[in-house]
Amino acid sequence: MEHTLTADFLAGQTVLLRLDLDVPVSADQVSDDSRLLSSLETLKFCSTHAKRVVILGHLARPDGYDESLSLKPVIKEIERLLDQPIFMVPFHEGLGKSYNNKIVALDNLRFFDGEAKADPEFGHKLASMGTVFVNEAFAVAHRSSASTTLLPSLLPSRLGFSFANELAALETALQTVKHPIIMIMGGIKADKIENVDMLLKNVDNLLLGGRLVDLVQPQDKLVLASLTPDGLDITAESATVFSSLLRTAGTIIWNGPLGKFEDPSYNKGTTIVANAMASTTAFKIAGGGDTLAAIHQLGLESKFDHLSTAGGAMLYYIAHKTLPAHEAILHSPSKPSAK
Repeated sequence: MEHTLTADFLAGQTVLLRLDLDVPVSADQVSDDSRLLSSLETLKFCSTHAKRVVILGHLARPDGYDESLSLKPVIKEIERLLDQPIFMVPFHEGLGKSYNNKIVALDNLRFFDGEAKADPEFGHKLASMGTVFVNEAFAVAHRSSASTTLLPSLLPSRLGFSFANELAALETALQTVKHPIIMIMGGIKADKIENVDMLLKNVDNLLLGGRLVDLVQPQDKLVLASLTPDGLDITAESATVFSSLLRTAGTIIWNGPLGKFEDPSYNKGTTIVANAMASTTAFKIAGGGDTLAAIHQLGLESKFDHLSTAGGAMLYYIAHKTLPAHEAILHSPSKPSAK
């Protein structure tokens, strides 16, 4: 594969490495490092074979600079996992400077207005800090930004190992899919609704729970749950209906708990439906941080054929059969300059 990451591609280069650093942080400590662990192989590989590594990433959705959303605790955790020092560039130093440290990290890219807007000037400043680009942030592969879709047009680019593995798993799943295909979607992120029309073209039924049910109109193949009076869980009746449908599935795709799962008072719907999924012989895919947390809490990891760390990117790929960040890599310059 032309865009496979290799030692030859990295040799003598300064690699801009886009990681998924949007992890939960509490009291200046990373409380779940699973996304960091999934990218560790690529980071070690780049550190071993490249001249220098510049880590790029974001945390949450700040509106300008916000010290409470600095990547400092995340980079500190990566230092611990990697067992190597990382120099973190102070935000006030801006972009475009060169550093002699083996591994350098920029602070939260979303502190810069140009990141989310995919601003060309901002993208060129980022690109000036490296000679090649590697994207290991599958979780944001469905979004256009300077660091995910603009950098590949400016630098020779490759996919990180975890990104490539996630993509391959989804491609395989969709190629070998068995009908009926039933997707179940919950959570509170309203932007999931953007994919509903396209998803309905690719599945036999879409079961919708959580607060999402208030954001759509009934239509063919869309099954909406009823919510409890406080709106924090689906009703027992809806959980039973969902479970019955899931037992007929050939393929199940799950993204998002069906209620406020982290609160034991509101995890009944998710628990009932998740156990119904686990009891089927269907091919099962689940994705997203909250979804994986629910599966882990219920001890059902072994019952799923593929678990993705990314929810939004997984949904986008299933709906559109492509991802903007992957398309950008495919059309990037193929070879780095000789060093």
